[in-house]
Amino acid sequence: MISNDHEDPGTIAARNLDWQTFTASLNQLELLLIECLVNGLGIREAAALAHVSYWTMREYRKKIGTKILEFMGAEVLADIVREPGWRISLDCEREAQACRNERRAVATVN
Repeated sequence: MISNDHEDPGTIAARNLDWQTFTASLNQLELLLIECLVNGLGIREAAALAHVSYWTMREYRKKIGTKILEFMGAEVLADIVREPGWRISLDCEREAQACRNERRAVATVN
């Protein structure tokens, strides 16, 4: 088996399906806000593009957050920051291999 750092394609596909389903339930202003944030713009820039006030856009941001929690569940925030088990195993294996190589190099020098 060849190991790599890429995520499982099945996980990526499932996440994309969830996101598509979620975004289908949003209105145009909410979609605009998400697009702006993803592209590195702030709430002020999104509000200017939508021709609404900053405070209105802040309310939309709160509504999106609530909708995400309702749609994906409260554990979604923990899932986002949790490192996948396969990556932890891969990192451990790489570290063990590096230690073996280091011991071999030291043994060769002596």
